Amino acid sequence: MLQTLLLILCCLPMALTAQFATPYDPHGNFRNWSVKGKALPFVLGDEGGISALLGVEYGFARNQSIGVDGFLEFISKSDNNGVDTAGVTHDVATYYRSREKALFLNYRYYFNFKNLRYDRGIIPYVLVFLRYGVIYQHYLPLYPLTDFLTNNEKHYSAGIMAGSIFQLSHKGRLGVDVNMGIFLKRKDISSVYLVNHRQSTLSDSPLGPGFRLSANMIYWFYIRKQTRAQHDQ
Repeated sequence: MLQTLLLILCCLPMALTAQFATPYDPHGNFRNWSVKGKALPFVLGDEGGISALLGVEYGFARNQSIGVDGFLEFISKSDNNGVDTAGVTHDVATYYRSREKALFLNYRYYFNFKNLRYDRGIIPYVLVFLRYGVIYQHYLPLYPLTDFLTNNEKHYSAGIMAGSIFQLSHKGRLGVDVNMGIFLKRKDISSVYLVNHRQSTLSDSPLGPGFRLSANMIYWFYIRKQTRAQHDQ
């Protein structure tokens, strides 16, 4: 979430100079496709990692599209001069690692608010998505455990979001894609605990709502330009 907010704050001021070169135009004589993504390394206290997304969007109509996004996140936690269960001190004690992978299927409908689109380069849309994700978390038993040994999760979610593309120049095709919304998610969780040198497994399948905020860079292309006769049909 922090990485997303930083990307928005850095890129949004540039979009205010945009004018009229916009994708997914319901009155344009063309259709579009686009690629989008981000790669954001981060360090927060004893935690560090990288979060990345790469997606493709295809305009099957002038102002409607379908898309696929892939998401990856890797996190590790470490302490300086950490002491393991044998009493040995390590200069850098990495005691936790996790990885998350997810796949999104998206449908978008782009609105035609002319003042925003043509004068400001801002293209609002509504987004409906399906998401499947997996998370694997692992604490190293070399160090004292204060939580589970391993945790595996599968996520199934669906949601609706509102967002906008902000063009970064009046003639260019590079922009920032920002959206936020709500979703409903089911988790299948399996956690392994180590107690008195014996493993026990706990499972759960909670269902609940959530909030999502996302920001990515986007670059769009023409699929094909139509003739005037096709455009007027």
